[in-house]
Amino acid sequence: MNESDESLPAPVRRLAFRVSGRPCAKQRARVVRQGGRTRAFTPEATENYEAVVAGAAMEAMSAHGWDRVPKGVCVRVELSICTDTRGGDLDNVVKAVFDGLSKAGVWDDDRQVRGADPLTVHHYLTREDGIRAADAGVDVLVVAPREP
Repeated sequence: MNESDESLPAPVRRLAFRVSGRPCAKQRARVVRQGGRTRAFTPEATENYEAVVAGAAMEAMSAHGWDRVPKGVCVRVELSICTDTRGGDLDNVVKAVFDGLSKAGVWDDDRQVRGADPLTVHHYLTREDGIRAADAGVDVLVVAPREP
């Protein structure tokens, strides 16, 4: 992960952790018709993966004394993604990770990931690159300004 934080005012705080297991791309909401009504829902695989990300984030937040980044404060995120399958589109994996971080309370809203260099994805390795199921996961680094 990049140690440079030129896009954020110093000093900064970091939250780093690993989400083990195969990354799951965020799937589109499903729409069903029941009793003349239309209902939309998030697919179970997406809900489960976002919960895994949220659990890993909450554990790291507790261990590092991380408080929610307040609204209006820019955040920078770095991801290293390894999967043993070709999986979904990279942007949909990022969406699922961001939604899990939002559910964990890392930040107020994922729209705070902005600034000069808001998101860096270091790797998107797959089985063709020699990745095995045991290696699959996402390394997450969130960088935010330290509270005054």
